[in-house]
Amino acid sequence: MTTNTEKRRKKLNFIFDKNSNNDEFRASNLIKACQLFNGDWEKGRETFFDGDTFRAVYDIIVHEVDGLDTFTSDFGNEDGECWVFVLHWLRPYLAQPHMVDVMEHLHKLQDHSREPGNNRNIAILADYGHESHIPGSMGRSFLEEHPHYEPSRYLHSNISLENQNIGAVNPQYEQESRPVDQFMVTVPSMHYVTGLLPEIDKGSPVKLKEQIATYNKKNIDPKRHFQPMFKYLIPNRIGRASRRQLIVSLDDRGLLQDTEWSMVYPDGQPDLPWDYNDEYKKRFGSHSVTMSRPFERWSGPKASQSPDQGIPDDLARNAICYVATETYPTYFDNDDPTRPLNFPIDTSKPFCVLDASEKSFKPFIFGLIPFIYGRAGLVDKWRELGMWLPGDYGNEECHIDRMEAMIDAMEEFTTNNLPITEETVIRIMDNHRLSLTLGFHQKLSMPLFKAIAHNY
Repeated sequence: MTTNTEKRRKKLNFIFDKNSNNDEFRASNLIKACQLFNGDWEKGRETFFDGDTFRAVYDIIVHEVDGLDTFTSDFGNEDGECWVFVLHWLRPYLAQPHMVDVMEHLHKLQDHSREPGNNRNIAILADYGHESHIPGSMGRSFLEEHPHYEPSRYLHSNISLENQNIGAVNPQYEQESRPVDQFMVTVPSMHYVTGLLPEIDKGSPVKLKEQIATYNKKNIDPKRHFQPMFKYLIPNRIGRASRRQLIVSLDDRGLLQDTEWSMVYPDGQPDLPWDYNDEYKKRFGSHSVTMSRPFERWSGPKASQSPDQGIPDDLARNAICYVATETYPTYFDNDDPTRPLNFPIDTSKPFCVLDASEKSFKPFIFGLIPFIYGRAGLVDKWRELGMWLPGDYGNEECHIDRMEAMIDAMEEFTTNNLPITEETVIRIMDNHRLSLTLGFHQKLSMPLFKAIAHNY
């Protein structure tokens, strides 16, 4: 028997272009997240503690088609159905010549749905699988060259825990060329991370409880006890300016001897020189630095595991604290502090964008003590969502002050809380369980689903 609750459940139909799954287009993993939520990807659900019992708030239906303009339906709305055409907001995908016809078709569908007597149930989602940089890798010049894209029509999502008052237009430069439309709505979403977790979990410790228990010598069999070699694990895949500054500061404090770290740029090619000249280069040279043996396989020319997909178990077990460095700790480009990446729509209102990617998730998954270097407010946001992070830092206005406060917290923890207490073990386990709960991930991506279900 169908209950009234089931009758009221909205159906969200996501229409994906099959071609958007090609590596060259670097899809955002939204399709995998949807398949996890609706149960289509059963093997992936095995990663999550509540995989067998989880039920999505909305009925999520995935359609894969050969071209977004080939999908047909009567687009009825009798059962509260919504139709979402997923437009991967990345240059290689959008620059395809046939997209002119595709967008003409989608815009006509959208216009028809808005005519009197019709319900507004057709959405176009500009799905950006990266953090922060709005309107994305295309920028103003791309949109000026491709006028068949009209951002003001589109719902837009990017990797973030919060997007407050975020726009695509810098008022300072708005009059320099044809104005670029703002997206209709920009919402935060973590579906990139959600869809990636089954891959990340392949590299997470399968005996996590045993591993964590070894940190506490109480009631532990000495033969099974494992003592981590390093206090801090900092696996930087790309040597951005903020990450180089972090390593220099740790060196100033004499903490690198307790740290397992890497700095790989670009794309794991150690023989290519760095294109900057700063204090990091003076101290550590102009080439990539990989993990100590045998962990050089984590990233580099002989890497056997992509950093996006986790780290080897023995590397995770070799440290106590995991320092996650998010892509942008400020609202400016890492290598050009005069170039802003984000702008408020209304400069008189509060503005906040909290980039958060798989980098923040890894300490939770691997059962390590989490420290996160990102934008102001990111640490408190994770705590608000239920995660435990030690220390008093994360809200300093200057990102360098924020970095130094995080290092203070790292030192304080390892000075006063080792060996790890039973209370800390419980908190680590709670982080791990929450990070691998589909209900938690649905909560993270709910702003996107609600925007679709309620017509933005």
